Order: sequence, then structure tokens, then C-alpha cells
Amino acid sequence: MESMREELFPIQQGTDIHRFIMDSHEKSLRDEVNARVSRMTPNAEKITGKPGFGGINVIGGLTSSSVSTKSLATAHCGAWPMAVNMFEEAVVESYQPCIPQVLELFNTLKGGNNTKDAKYPAFFQAVTDTYDRQDIFDSKIGFKYIFTKGKLDKEAHDKPEMEKINYFGYPETDLKEHIKKFITNGLANNQRLFISHFTSTTYHPWDIPTWFETEKYMGKEGKRHQDFNKYLNTVRFIDAWGHWVTTFLGLGLSFGF
Repeated sequence: MESMREELFPIQQGTDIHRFIMDSHEKSLRDEVNARVSRMTPNAEKITGKPGFGGINVIGGLTSSSVSTKSLATAHCGAWPMAVNMFEEAVVESYQPCIPQVLELFNTLKGGNNTKDAKYPAFFQAVTDTYDRQDIFDSKIGFKYIFTKGKLDKEAHDKPEMEKINYFGYPETDLKEHIKKFITNGLANNQRLFISHFTSTTYHPWDIPTWFETEKYMGKEGKRHQDFNKYLNTVRFIDAWGHWVTTFLGLGLSFGF
């Protein structure tokens, strides 16, 4: 997630972002505000095991591209992005296989996809995958099951409570039951599952569902930094979405990040 910074996974005291929030408030209010900020990313604290003092670190790690689709290709294929505009990786072959393709190779070596050890890769995202040929890329690299905005659009016809939160799709929470169903079916069929998920709410325009209560993090500079306050609330929303990990644990699965 290019839009998720290390010092927000979890929120960390002493970082530039933390100081920026505190400095926007009068000194008399800072203890109260600090307590509010400390509740922004509780799930990230559980995942990292470092409450308020640091996020997950990868030595030498950095965002592979300023374009999300190119970063998607790098994460799944281990190939550095092409130095060209747009997602040309969608229509050319990688110089090495991507994760779903490696899993398919394992399936072939073990005698086909019908064995109990078959790996079944799936891709989920609550927003469109048609921007700049991402849908072509996802299929090309071997995802067997792809669930994106198109399927949520069909579901929304019968569920008026579903709402789009931005110009490209829905909140991640609309995926929960579909991911749970995929896992349940996979376990019933003795499949080994590989699930990839693309997080989108922390992207512009930083909108969240109307049912999710927002917090005011910025003080006297709040109007000036309204977009930043919106961004911090998307971070809080995505952290709350982290409770989906408990769905995995409840189904008896292990997970990795």
C-alpha cells in the first residue's frame, strides 16, 4: 500500500506525523488528543507487536513504484517495474514466474489440480480492476478466482444498503462475506488457498462509509488540513478492517503478511 506509511502502521509517537497532529492543537488539549490518536491503529499494534514504537521493517525495502498497478506486479512477480508510463506489464511477459504461476507449477508436479494438496490462488479488491488493464494482468499471471467491483455491482442491485465510497468502488468491508465463503469452500474441498487483497480506501479521495464514525484528529489547522484528517480516518477504517484476520483464525487458518 503506497498510501500507508510505516509510522502509521501503527501510529507512532515522536514521528513527524504524530508531531504534526499534536502541533495543530493547543497545549492544554494535547493529552486528550494523544489519547484519541493512540486508538487509531489497535490492530496494527497487534500485528506488529510494537505498540506505538515502530512498524514492520524490511531493510532496504521501499515502494516499488508510484503507480499501484506496477507495485502489484512487483509484489506478485518479483520483477522490478518497467520504466515506462502506464501498466505495460499487463501485456508483456515477466522474466520470471509470478506467485500464482509458481503455485500452478506445484499443482502440475503433484499430479494436477484435483489433488488434496492443490493450491488455489484468489484475488480480491473492492474497487474496479479495469483501470489500465489490471484485469488482464490478474488473469494472465494465474489467479483462478478474481472478485472485484464488477461482482459487487451485481450484488448491490439487491442490497441497497451497499454504497460506493469513491469514484472507483466500494469499501473493503463489502468483501468480508465473500472472502469467508471462499475460505470455507476451499477448506471443504481440501484446497490450499493463496489469497491476495488490494487495499484501496486509503487512496484519494479518502472517503469512508457513512456508517463509520469519523474522528477529528487535526486541531486549529483542521480546515487547512481537511484532506489530511480524512486520510487519517481512512487509516483508522482500514485498521478496523483488520478484524478480518479473526475470521481466518476462526476458520482454523494461519496467515502471513
